[in-house]
Amino acid sequence: MSVHRKTVGRRKEDNTDANHKDDDETNHYFKWKIKKLEEKLEESSIFWKDTTVSNSHKIESLEKFKSQAENKNRALQEEVEAARKMEREHLQQCLKEIAILQQNNSVLRDANDCKTKELANLEQQIKDYTQNNREGVSTVSEPTDESTVRLQAEFDQKLARQKRKADRALKEQAEKHECEMLRMKLQLNKMGGNDQSNKYMLHMQAQFDQRLALQTDKADRAMKEQAKKHECEMVRIKQQLNETKHFNKRVVEDLENKLKEVKGKVTGEEIKLKSSVRTCALKYEHQIYDLKKKVVAMEELKKKQAWTVAKLENSITDKNAEITNKDHEIALLKRGRANVDGELSKEKENIAHLHALVKVLKGKTKDLEDENRKHQDKLKEERSLLYVSNKQHWELSETVMLLTNKLNASGLELKQQKAEAKKCETCLLRIKEEIQACLSDIDEPRKLKGRIINLKRLYIDGAKVIMNANDTMSLQDEVSILKKKLVFHERIQKNHDKDKRNLEKERAKVHERFDNTRSFLINVINEKTMQDILKN
Repeated sequence: MSVHRKTVGRRKEDNTDANHKDDDETNHYFKWKIKKLEEKLEESSIFWKDTTVSNSHKIESLEKFKSQAENKNRALQEEVEAARKMEREHLQQCLKEIAILQQNNSVLRDANDCKTKELANLEQQIKDYTQNNREGVSTVSEPTDESTVRLQAEFDQKLARQKRKADRALKEQAEKHECEMLRMKLQLNKMGGNDQSNKYMLHMQAQFDQRLALQTDKADRAMKEQAKKHECEMVRIKQQLNETKHFNKRVVEDLENKLKEVKGKVTGEEIKLKSSVRTCALKYEHQIYDLKKKVVAMEELKKKQAWTVAKLENSITDKNAEITNKDHEIALLKRGRANVDGELSKEKENIAHLHALVKVLKGKTKDLEDENRKHQDKLKEERSLLYVSNKQHWELSETVMLLTNKLNASGLELKQQKAEAKKCETCLLRIKEEIQACLSDIDEPRKLKGRIINLKRLYIDGAKVIMNANDTMSLQDEVSILKKKLVFHERIQKNHDKDKRNLEKERAKVHERFDNTRSFLINVINEKTMQDILKN
């Protein structure tokens, strides 16, 4: 029985030891698990702190970018409004000039005498218009960031003010000390040889020196404290400057990379535009060369007509001389007839002979009168031809002047259209840059989703982990803010697309206007050449 009791007691002790060991192992396991969980909590808290800081920095950068984008949009809108105003003014001036030209044409048709004066007025108006257009051109300068320079200047101004105040205080104390020393010396001189008075004065001077030393020590301490404060502020400002410089470097590097990509695209587009511009320029040069040839041909025709007019004038002068001679002969014949009649009255014997002579003379006079009439008819015909040739000469000179004026106007319109094309190209480049910047902002929610997926992968049981309410709320707030920004940037992109379409429409209108003017000039020149060919 005793042995059995001993075995039972041993078994109970073994069971209790085993239970204690199991309890120790479970406690050790739970402690290890609690430590692991605490470490994970610390790591997650650190990670979430870092993410919140980075997200706050990103939000600040996005707000800055938003303000920059708004400023750029305002600048673009101002440029578009200025371009529209310029176009409206240009249209108004063109309409005014067209009205003036119509009035001048009506006046020219009514009275050819005022032609030269009105042409001079038109040339002066065109010169004034070109000068106004040249003076109206302006350039756009990019904004520069001067915050660091302004902070440094303000800090330097504060230091200078404090130094001035300290120097003034020291000067005032030195002046007071000198005044009291002079006063003490005067009292000593007055007192003379009294030993007690000298001792008293020396005692007063020592007290004054002690007071002055205390004041100077206080001033030195205050200056040192202010210098330390300024040094601390300088260190803090330098740290802020370094942080801003690093941030600006990152932003500049990103922008440089984007600029390189944009420049690659822009160079391709510029090459295409240059090739198209060259082809257009060659076409216009050939057309201008043809117009110059036609103008030279018109001038040669003008010279030929002037030569024919001079010939006709010479022939008219010769015919006038012949007519004067014939008139002189007729006058002489009339005188002879009078003499013959007198002789007939005197000499009745030679009546028959005189009658025969009179008949002969009458026949001659009739022939001469017929010849005179023929010559006068020829003169009338030649004068009518001269009038027609003068009229043609004036019409040709008018057409030449109109063509030269239209050539000058087309050259000015070419320059203006090239300037407008350059402005449109710069606006398109700015719009593309802003669209790429907006697209970079749109990609940020995707980055946040990628980070959330990486965070879930870090955990052992990603599906079972439940986030805190604060973390979820903060992430939801960030996501909502980013969605709002996305909507805002999409609106900006739509506005840019609208502006781009409007600019393209205006550009097409300008090209249509230029093509219409060119076709009108070509038709006028062709009509004039055909008329000249038919007349010749």
